[in-house]
Amino acid sequence: MATSTSEPTTRTSADTSPKPERRWPIVVAAVSLQLCLGSVYAWSVFRTPLERGYGWSYEETAAPFRFFLFAYAFGIWIGGSLLDRLGPRAVARMGGLLLTGLALASFQRSPLGLAVCYGLIGGLGAGIAYPTPVATLIRWFPERKGLMGGVGVFGFGAGSLVFAPVIAAVLDGAPHEQAFRLPPTFLTLGVVFAVVGWVAGGAFRWPPEPTSQAEAPAAWGTAPLRTVRTWPYPALWLCFLMASGVGLAAINEASPLLERLGQAQGGWIAPALGVGLMAVANGAGRLLWGFAADRLGRRAAMALMFAVLAGSALLYTVARSQPPAVCALIGIGLCFGGMLGMLPTNVGGFFGTRCFGSNYGMTYTAFALAAWLAPAFVSASVRQGLASGSATAAHAAGGRLLLAAALVGLAAALTLRGGARPTAAEGR
Repeated sequence: MATSTSEPTTRTSADTSPKPERRWPIVVAAVSLQLCLGSVYAWSVFRTPLERGYGWSYEETAAPFRFFLFAYAFGIWIGGSLLDRLGPRAVARMGGLLLTGLALASFQRSPLGLAVCYGLIGGLGAGIAYPTPVATLIRWFPERKGLMGGVGVFGFGAGSLVFAPVIAAVLDGAPHEQAFRLPPTFLTLGVVFAVVGWVAGGAFRWPPEPTSQAEAPAAWGTAPLRTVRTWPYPALWLCFLMASGVGLAAINEASPLLERLGQAQGGWIAPALGVGLMAVANGAGRLLWGFAADRLGRRAAMALMFAVLAGSALLYTVARSQPPAVCALIGIGLCFGGMLGMLPTNVGGFFGTRCFGSNYGMTYTAFALAAWLAPAFVSASVRQGLASGSATAAHAAGGRLLLAAALVGLAAALTLRGGARPTAAEGR
């Protein structure tokens, strides 16, 4: 009896695989939504206008971004849990509506108000919407889980490339002009993102259910309480914590690093361009390492990625001029994006897809912890080094923390084997 082997996990009554014409509009919707959500990485372009236009301190301008990342990570946990109950369309639209928090930020003039509206409300909305494209794509493309997991998060990494230049151009001007332009900018972003979330969410749906028991896929998955007790979940969680910590801390320090090295050794590249190259690597890594996971296997690809991350962190530590520092940032961005790109295929591969949303969201607690702690620890280390009067020594101190985290992640990646197995009930 002839059977299809290319897409064994998703079948319809008329064919053994999802119709291509049904799948690709979902890819377009997924990338469009993620581009909007990924605009958070363009936050740095708001900081100088807020300082000049509203008179905020440097630390005050950093607060909304920190709150956003924290709420975003826990929003993913919430969204993942709701995804298993409500389906992708409802969850994507729910997250899109909460993105109106960015519009509410247009009425705020205080750091606390912006942290609540942009950071907590907007971050929660982005987090709730984020797992929807990923979970939907890996169900529609079971034969390319690694690649499509990377595609599902690619837009998030590339979002700053789209929005940062536009926002920077709009906010360019004298301090009083920047103060005037900030509110409509937040309002426009909030409205646009909410509309995109609603429209893109309308395209999301699960693949058709099989029409007979003979066509039924071997769908299975472990519930979160079982997942956390099953190896290699602790190792995978630790890998995500370490990679996220290195990536987020490097993103936070990238522009000051390049600026100080340029002042000390001569400028070779504008700091903003270096940050942009890191963003390109972030987006590319989500596709590259997702593809590598399909070709090499999850464990081998993860170990190779952490080896590259450790080498990049070492280069970051010893860099004394801009060219090696830019190379280090590109390598870190590539691997940070790679961890995000490979996480879906690791969660789905080790613990099944039936409870993917809950398990995937639960794993993002590692990102929340990394977002809250890693940039603060590395920045404190850099500040202590700057007190000694040496910019290169200061960033080397921060680089040693990044290197240590990368090596811990590499050790954890080498233990990624095993995983849950479907029980008789889960396999039906």
